[in-house]
Amino acid sequence: MLKFVIYDTTGYIIPYTSFDPIPKVPEGIPSMWVDVPIGKQLVSIDISVIPNVAILEDIPTLDLLKIKTKDLEVANTELLENNETLKIRLFDAEQVSAETSNTLQMVIETLIDGGVI
Repeated sequence: MLKFVIYDTTGYIIPYTSFDPIPKVPEGIPSMWVDVPIGKQLVSIDISVIPNVAILEDIPTLDLLKIKTKDLEVANTELLENNETLKIRLFDAEQVSAETSNTLQMVIETLIDGGVI
């Protein structure tokens, strides 16, 4: 996952939240884009080399399992919500079909009773 990080002159990553999909790169403040692979986490920035380099480490297994579990819970919730929506739509479609069938039956009976058929 590509992350934009702002850091100080010691390599400490400054936490921030941005709702912009691509934040404006600050001028005069150390920053960089870092590709953080799945299973890794960004720890700090090595400022002893130029260009500066991201320091990544493995996410502890338990933390990774928690993240995957949370992702699965979210996906499961979405599936359940979609399933309920589909059940409602199916029920609505069945009602429309039954109403249409009843109306058609009444029209046929009326035509028969009126001697048209």
